[in-house]
Amino acid sequence: MNKSLREAYERTSYRVCHHSRTLTIRIGVTALEIEPLLGKRERTWLHVTAWNPRSKKLSKRENDARQAALEQLLLSLGHRVLPGWGVSENGKWFERHCFAAGVSRERALLIGRLFEQNAIVVGERGKPAELVELDLRGTGSK
Repeated sequence: MNKSLREAYERTSYRVCHHSRTLTIRIGVTALEIEPLLGKRERTWLHVTAWNPRSKKLSKRENDARQAALEQLLLSLGHRVLPGWGVSENGKWFERHCFAAGVSRERALLIGRLFEQNAIVVGERGKPAELVELDLRGTGSK
């Protein structure tokens, strides 16, 4: 991923819809308002999209189908899933995302690569949200 794209991801607001509230996750900031969404035994979370794999723009229909498949996968793995979105700093673009509680870092990496994302946002109780760049050619993060 090039530097300008990474910087754009770092400045993006990652939002979660919970009941009638919108909660915001920022890279490098501990997302304290997200922590109540975690169960007593859950320490980790994932904020991810299936839209525009490898930053290749797809139609809304294609993106929505991919997002539905992502959310179904997370649910089938036993994770609680909440709707979300990512909004650029200048508000010129947004993508549908979802928030999933209790997703381990290792599983989050696999899911991000499966849906061909350049990066994912992960968090752990009491720690800052982290943007993890994915190496889509291999099996690890960069």
